[in-house]
Amino acid sequence: MLAAAKKAAGKVPGPDQDEMGRKVFQDKEFLYPGLTDAWIYRNGQTKSRAWYLRVKTPGQPPFVKGLGRDVISREQAIVAGQMLYQEVKGKVQRGERRVSLITGELIKKYLENESKHLTEIPKAGIVPETFAQKKNYLKIWQAFINHKKLAKKKIEQINRDVGKEFPVWFQEQEKKGYQDKPFSPDYINSCVCEVKRMYFKFAVEEGYLSNEYVPKFQTVRVPKDKAHKRDILTTDQWNRLTAYMRSNRYLKGTRVSLDGKELEMRKHSDHRKNKRLKKEKGYEERVARPITPLEQTKRQIFRCFMLINYSTGNRPGELLKMTWGDVTINQMDSKEQQKTHRLLKVRAATSKTGMSRTINAPVAIYMERLKKVYESLGMECEPHHFLFRNPTPARREKN
Repeated sequence: MLAAAKKAAGKVPGPDQDEMGRKVFQDKEFLYPGLTDAWIYRNGQTKSRAWYLRVKTPGQPPFVKGLGRDVISREQAIVAGQMLYQEVKGKVQRGERRVSLITGELIKKYLENESKHLTEIPKAGIVPETFAQKKNYLKIWQAFINHKKLAKKKIEQINRDVGKEFPVWFQEQEKKGYQDKPFSPDYINSCVCEVKRMYFKFAVEEGYLSNEYVPKFQTVRVPKDKAHKRDILTTDQWNRLTAYMRSNRYLKGTRVSLDGKELEMRKHSDHRKNKRLKKEKGYEERVARPITPLEQTKRQIFRCFMLINYSTGNRPGELLKMTWGDVTINQMDSKEQQKTHRLLKVRAATSKTGMSRTINAPVAIYMERLKKVYESLGMECEPHHFLFRNPTPARREKN
């Protein structure tokens, strides 16, 4: 009679019921006698009436999670619920989040967090090139986790000693390029450092994991090498190089292979004569293959690049991103210096350190030569154009 009266009055069902009056909490039962903070129940609003666990924590929203399709009976629900309850309460006591992640989910959340710091200015955040490298490093870690068959295991359940095996496994992998050389120790150690950063700087600080569950990582030992990482030309080598780059042999010469030998081609000037000589004496006249006009232009541009690079001390990447608008005349110089010197501005967005700077160098003659090369191709030198562009017709707007 009471139910009929409520229905006639048009009252809304309670919070644990749907429009049809079906209760959400069916077969409700506490996990442990005397504890009322956790219980299992069947969800009456679903067709399968699956088993769920509900855990209450003071000051936090209730934790609700399904116990899986394999849990059918009440006994199975109690065992599965008790195991999940212990895991959840352990996380709460350790100060961790109650949500558990697998490695793939952790990587996804970490990259989403890192993408918030993307910027074009170095040192002000993460530049796109560095973010792409982070992705590559974490792909390698995911491949290692897949190899160990731990992809579906929660990060707090993975054996900590797995991290020690990672560098050894990495060294044994095949490379896609430069297969004659193994992975360098510096590259492997950089990858290890990025994975460690993901665990310590994100998983631990965000409460997904405790320090005692972070994998133990080891780095590859790098032998001490006192030699310079980059060769520096001596004065004699520099004079020989610049003398060669000014010669007709370089600017209008022939095509040369990597071993220094000139590439040859068959001479077509007198085909009948060559055919007769080949038939009589086994002789075929061959001549050096000349470079194309486009190659001549590229060599002129590269010569200016080398001369300006060594005259300014710029990093190659900074020089490649420099535009004609970054080159000016110093009004404080004398008239004689203004004929030979130019100011080259390195913008903060294109520098390695994230700080802008201006260089005063004797490169005016090289700038004039470079401009003549572009003008001979019909390419304009506007302030927004790169100093060093590709003369290939389809790529002239790129550096």
